[in-house]
Amino acid sequence: MFGGWRRRVRSALDSRFAVLTAIAPARMPYLDMALLAGPGRNLAESAESFLAGPRQAVRAELDFYADHHGRVPAALAGLADALAVRRTILSTMESYHRIAVGPHWRRMRAHLDADRAHRGTILLDNGVDGLLAGLHPDIRWTPPTLHIATEYPCDSDVFLDGRGLRLVPSFFLRAPVVMYDRWIPPTAP
Repeated sequence: MFGGWRRRVRSALDSRFAVLTAIAPARMPYLDMALLAGPGRNLAESAESFLAGPRQAVRAELDFYADHHGRVPAALAGLADALAVRRTILSTMESYHRIAVGPHWRRMRAHLDADRAHRGTILLDNGVDGLLAGLHPDIRWTPPTLHIATEYPCDSDVFLDGRGLRLVPSFFLRAPVVMYDRWIPPTAP
């Protein structure tokens, strides 16, 4: 489905984009840039949050990455301590966005908005049970547990404990992914 798009994007990339392979290696987990950027309203706000993010949070994310991949790639080594490394990575990601996503963003956004409206209708008509029961073939809702079969080879439980659940559609993921901030404590009731 994305063959032509991949060929066009790859032909527009040069060696500076190699850092993206470090961020998203062939096997999960990826470096969680969404966690490091925070819940911004737009790319500019998320970029500022990423640049200003606490060193400890970046270090913890790099440690988690290293625990699963054996090491932190050289391209990411200074991410926690050097603002220049964060700026370089951010600039590379912004360039990638302009090449790969930007030209298609209007159509992608229309599709995402339609999906959101459809899911909203399901929620209103069938409640949370109806919404969660029809998310994806690899997601099974057996109240009170949402079972998610992921490509990431682990079997673990994530307890929300008042943190809530955000559903995010994606064009580029074949299978569901669970993302959560391992360092934010649950909200008090």
